[in-house]
Amino acid sequence: MSCTPLPIMLHLADEISEMEMKQIRILGLGNSRHRQLSKSLDMVMRELGWSVDIEQVMEVDQILSSGVESIPAIVFNGEVVFDGKSNPTRAELRTALLQSTRQVH
Repeated sequence: MSCTPLPIMLHLADEISEMEMKQIRILGLGNSRHRQLSKSLDMVMRELGWSVDIEQVMEVDQILSSGVESIPAIVFNGEVVFDGKSNPTRAELRTALLQSTRQVH
């Protein structure tokens, strides 16, 4: 797996409006992995200079109907990009955010 250096990723982020990121949802039950995932996602959003609301979904019925296989999970613009197998790194989150906004076009 190749990794794009941070300065290039931040340059790409400058070209993407946070308005292109329509919806970010974190699904989970509020346990330590859920809280860590929320914290990491918040840090990445700040690094990118984006201020998009992150919806915390903790209702079991909503989680079950979302199509995720396990929790915690992250859904960008209706697409499940991470689910509870393991929490993604900040670099993985950054890449997923940037790829998700590119697919909006």
